[in-house]
Amino acid sequence: MDRWRILVVDDNQDTLDLIRMSLEEEYDVLTLDNPIQTPDILTVFEPDLVVLDVMMPKVSGFQLIEYMKKSKDFKDIPVVFLTAKGAISDQKYGYTLGASLYLTKPFQPSRLLKNIKLMFQNMAEQRKPKKYSMREVELRLSLQATYKRSTQEPAINDAGKTEGAKAKADETTKKNLWLD
Repeated sequence: MDRWRILVVDDNQDTLDLIRMSLEEEYDVLTLDNPIQTPDILTVFEPDLVVLDVMMPKVSGFQLIEYMKKSKDFKDIPVVFLTAKGAISDQKYGYTLGASLYLTKPFQPSRLLKNIKLMFQNMAEQRKPKKYSMREVELRLSLQATYKRSTQEPAINDAGKTEGAKAKADETTKKNLWLD
């Protein structure tokens, strides 16, 4: 069977890099610095575990776990909070929402790795096969990003301005395709 998959969502790139470097030797790790993209990524990546920060712009980790636990497709994915919000009340709230583990920053990467290993050992019998290989995941995510860039239109519905913005987005997409 394939390697375990971990999705890490945090708005701090340094934290994402540290977690990725700590875990990627043993696991397939996808990092995401924009929490708004999480639902799309969950569908394609099919993580076995999600690591969430709590304090992020636009969507908090608490909101993301609420979304996941209400979804029939994502409700069984374990969530680890890794956050600077270390108050007992925040930890209790995180566990109430369904977190499997609540760790605070600053953190020791070795402790995170050890906890994840233990969680995966306990989950081994419940593991489900994935729809997509990692190569297919990468291709699908790349196509999604290209499509979103090419279809973004301004909120203003002035026909002339919209057409101009769409043409510019299409041109940007063509350039990005050549760069990839």
